[in-house]
Amino acid sequence: MIINNKQIKQSLIKKLVFDIRAKKELRNVDSEIVRSEIVKFLKQSPKTVAFLATNRTLKQFERAEDYAVVIKHVRSVLRKSYGMFVVDASQRGNILERMRSLSDTDAHTEMLRTHESTKERMAIYPELYEKIFKITGKPKSILDLGCGMNPFSYPFLKAHPSYYASDISKEDCNLINSYFKKINITGEAIPIDLREIDKGNILMFFPKTDVCFLFKVLDTIETTGHKLAEKLVNSINSDFIVASFSTKTLSKEDMRHPYRGWVELMCKRLNFGCILIEFDSEIFYVISKKSEFISAFKEKENLIYADKKSSKR
Repeated sequence: MIINNKQIKQSLIKKLVFDIRAKKELRNVDSEIVRSEIVKFLKQSPKTVAFLATNRTLKQFERAEDYAVVIKHVRSVLRKSYGMFVVDASQRGNILERMRSLSDTDAHTEMLRTHESTKERMAIYPELYEKIFKITGKPKSILDLGCGMNPFSYPFLKAHPSYYASDISKEDCNLINSYFKKINITGEAIPIDLREIDKGNILMFFPKTDVCFLFKVLDTIETTGHKLAEKLVNSINSDFIVASFSTKTLSKEDMRHPYRGWVELMCKRLNFGCILIEFDSEIFYVISKKSEFISAFKEKENLIYADKKSSKR
């Protein structure tokens, strides 16, 4: 492999991928995504590239500080988009094997508890979907981007839509596809790195849907600014987009500023409609590119909604 005009052995890149994925919380991240993050880092690190291009054995590389720097950086990036949410993925295959039908609530609950976000959401799922669908209507089709284990909340939908999903983990997508097949749900899960939205239409394989879930996704796809988040929102071919954000820090403390004013400003600038649904640990912005629909709904329901609250924050 040539990086910055330097030749780096494929065997060394392969070893880096293996070592990065050795962490329990990153085992399900697709190898190609790990490899891509390694290349991104190296293109910005001439010193590290120069070192990795030298003629050393794998054991000599493993003991070097520059080698450890690559692993530390890439693991940090991947944890923000995947690893920080994993609780225990080791039993997922066994749980799915025991699952018999949509009415098997114990198995579905057990699966949802293997992911931090869905585990936290267990107490609110029925009310959450009821509130969302009061605005959007019961969907005939759903797109779930950065889905994690959220497709296993299907029984809480109280509807039977086709369900399309994506996640950064190929293994998680395979698990979800096996679930769809076993429970006879129309849909498909495709491994996608949403951070690649800047390179083209990565959502082209999905059909138009009634509702798109972006649960705890937009905060993870970029470290500064909201350029990618806005591009992703604009690329989604759904009537409604439901974007959620945590109101807690990683240490489970209340955030000082839990609302995402930039979402409200984006909607205002793009003339999108926006309604805020609030729970204790997570907030949900229901966004529609048909602003007149949201306006009519707000007036009908006499809601106190996000854009009126924003001036008080």
